[in-house]
Amino acid sequence: MVANRFVRLTRSTVGSVPRRFCMLLIAAFVWGVGATANAQTQMPMPAQTTTFSGNVRGYWFTAPTNFVIVGVEVPTEASSGTQNVAVLRFLPAPTVPPTPPGPPLPPPIFSATTNNFDTLFLTQNNPAAGTITTKIPVTTGEFVGVLGNRGNNSSYGNGSSGTTIDGIATPLTRLGMQFPLATTAPQLVWQEPSSTNISRVWLYYQPGFLISGEASPPAGGTVTCSPDIIASGATTTCTVTPSPGYAVSEVSGCGVTATAPPYTTAPATAHCTVTATFIEGVTVGGTVSGLSGSGLALSLNGTETLPIAADGSFTFTSRVITGDTYNVTVQTQPSTPSQTCVVTNGSGTAAATNITDVAVACTTNTYTLGGNVSGLAGSGLVLSLNSGAQTLPVSADGSFTFPTTIASGGAYTVTVQTQPSAPTQTCSVSTGSGTVTNANVTNVSITCTTNTYAVGGSVSGLTGGGLVLSLNGGAQTLPVSADGSFTFPTVIASGSAYTVSVQTQPASPAQFCSVTSGTGTVASSNVTNVAVLCAAQQRTVSLSSTFGNVTATPPIPSNVADGTVLVFALNVPAGYRLLGATGCGGSLSGTTYTTAPITADCAISVSLAAAVVQQVPMLDRLSLALLPLLLFGLASLARRRLR
Repeated sequence: MVANRFVRLTRSTVGSVPRRFCMLLIAAFVWGVGATANAQTQMPMPAQTTTFSGNVRGYWFTAPTNFVIVGVEVPTEASSGTQNVAVLRFLPAPTVPPTPPGPPLPPPIFSATTNNFDTLFLTQNNPAAGTITTKIPVTTGEFVGVLGNRGNNSSYGNGSSGTTIDGIATPLTRLGMQFPLATTAPQLVWQEPSSTNISRVWLYYQPGFLISGEASPPAGGTVTCSPDIIASGATTTCTVTPSPGYAVSEVSGCGVTATAPPYTTAPATAHCTVTATFIEGVTVGGTVSGLSGSGLALSLNGTETLPIAADGSFTFTSRVITGDTYNVTVQTQPSTPSQTCVVTNGSGTAAATNITDVAVACTTNTYTLGGNVSGLAGSGLVLSLNSGAQTLPVSADGSFTFPTTIASGGAYTVTVQTQPSAPTQTCSVSTGSGTVTNANVTNVSITCTTNTYAVGGSVSGLTGGGLVLSLNGGAQTLPVSADGSFTFPTVIASGSAYTVSVQTQPASPAQFCSVTSGTGTVASSNVTNVAVLCAAQQRTVSLSSTFGNVTATPPIPSNVADGTVLVFALNVPAGYRLLGATGCGGSLSGTTYTTAPITADCAISVSLAAAVVQQVPMLDRLSLALLPLLLFGLASLARRRLR
């Protein structure tokens, strides 16, 4: 032990240090070792001399003191492959009870072999790059064997000088097995004292005794001692933790005498085990019904969580000690679909029999579905949920909610069943479909925009140029060059008033265009019935004279179309004679008057004069009777001259 090293040290220095002071140092050191665990130490090993490839080799030694192997490692000089390490404890010769066992037997010299050993530790093909943690208790006088290599290669060192453990010289002897350790558990081992080549395996140790913890049964709980490696004569405290459903019945071993925490060991004199015996309680369980979601988790006394996937019976793993209370609650409610599960008969005091009447009833949650409407100006908007399964009239902007809730997990689709009118609008739905989860749906968005329509109609009778139509007092103007349909370029929102008028009448020839069906309110379609009828511009023509009543043949109409040329004869009343005529750009030829094209109101003025009367002598009756005789005589005379 380390204390022995101090004794040897003080004896070697007694000539220079007072003996009493040295003894005080020894006492202080021993007290410190008894109070705390020793630090981990690496057992010295000889340096590498060669490499061996093949069956595993190692060494064995007699433990010079009590210690705990806390780690093993095969150095990498020969290989960096996976580690293979075994730690053996050689046993006494077999005896027949009640004969007590004798001292341990060392391994036989090759070629004899033995299996008279316990394998305290074995790792094969371990990928760890460095130290492999262990806790192997070793007692003074035990024969300990170590085998190890990396991959299939051993790092040989000259073991003739042995090693030291806790400062005590410890000879090493070659140990071997004619099998590869990577694939074969330790068996048929032997020693070869004549060989100094040993396979180098590093041991890390702590001097002292290992205090182990053990639960009986293993499922009953845990036993943890800290520190678990203590010096001779030291004590440690162990923590005993029951598993759910178990209680501590007894704690024993390592000199523990307490019946309740803290469990403190007696001063250590050997490796030992503190054993906690647990008693098991009754089970708690029942049935689940109505479960359709996933994720349901029940809790027992807040310490065990039990996931439930489907309807049926359930039982917690933890147990409740008779006489203790129990409480079953829902730790996590189901989702997809979201449900609420209620526990009945979930609490009480455990009796001597298992509890089987806890009932968990689950119902699917329902949620409202709605959202928000914006931009609504018309009336008559009706929303539909799931193709008319529910309908909802909406009269104004703001939030809306369908009247009937929907079960979690149910699909939903919101559409517009009836679009608004007066004015006509188109309402569109966004985020309107999905699956109800575990909350009210409030994000359905209905956005309404007022529809717009074109205003137009048709023009007929147009022959002139320059016609310009006006919409709403000049808000829009539209030149029209020919008969046919027309449409103002900018649409008008439904519900808006409209008035179509003629801003500029046609010219060349001048026409007058009138509008019918030109006013109204835009409803739910394009306005196409505005009618613009164009006719030639009418001009007034009048006829006058200075004397008498002059007429024309044919008669002159009171109104004629713009550009008309009139041709007519002037009828002069008796007693007058025609002197001339002017007006309407015309000209007189005899009694016929021809106007120029009439493009404005005009008047024709005729000039007349009184006629001159010639006096003719009157014959009496006798003269009238003799007149034929006279004419006959004149004719006869004329014939004689011709002869």
